[in-house]
Amino acid sequence: MGTVLSKSVLFDDGFGIYSILTPEEAASANVKPSDLGGIVEQLRLTDGVEIAVFIYPSEGAKKISLRSKKLIDVSRLAARNGGGGHVRAAGYSSFKGYEEILQDIFDYIKESKGK
Repeated sequence: MGTVLSKSVLFDDGFGIYSILTPEEAASANVKPSDLGGIVEQLRLTDGVEIAVFIYPSEGAKKISLRSKKLIDVSRLAARNGGGGHVRAAGYSSFKGYEEILQDIFDYIKESKGK
């Protein structure tokens, strides 16, 4: 958890926060996806943050965990990427690169805030 939290990045003037755990970092720390529960919740606790994103390796893909507080429906973002969940907690898997995943998330937030 310390590695993930120390690598977290605020974006959109603090509206959101994300962190990425690479396969190499996961292997080095000897962690499995099942060991990573609760990290995205810790990210969401950051003062002033509306949306938290945690990307980590899972079964050869990247797992994207999403949490929001009040304004962003993360279930819609997950659903448009083949995932699921609830308005405030959702997720999906992707084989895309980190930058492409993050850009899709940033675009969705921009669209959502424009409504």
